[in-house]
Amino acid sequence: MTTFGPGKADYGTVYTEMLKTSALHDNDAADALTGLILAGYQIVNNVSDEQVTKDKERAAGAQIAGILAKNSKFSSETTRARTAEELKLQTVILALGLQESLKNNTADAYRKSIAAMFQKSYQLDLYKFQLTAKGFGKK
Repeated sequence: MTTFGPGKADYGTVYTEMLKTSALHDNDAADALTGLILAGYQIVNNVSDEQVTKDKERAAGAQIAGILAKNSKFSSETTRARTAEELKLQTVILALGLQESLKNNTADAYRKSIAAMFQKSYQLDLYKFQLTAKGFGKK
């Protein structure tokens, strides 16, 4: 992707802008993972930003933080920081990809490709998720 790099857009700036209306925080691995899953969930299920309230974001964030706290791989601050940066970049790429697919009338294909990516990379079937005031649950 040539959108980011020297003299081009900084994904950190784009991510920070995305967080302005969010309950999630920058430089937090659990919130970064939450943001990525939320972005994927919204894309795959065609969920608008208005349907994702701050209370729902906070609940999902607490849910994800609880899962990460049990994973010894995330006990290292360095690992958490590196992972957070990778997740932030992935989130920005997902969001920009959606914008591009909407411009090109390819949103349905994009939604399917993101669903497949989450299934392959994270073993998450986002079609089966729903976001509630308690976080993510099964539909």
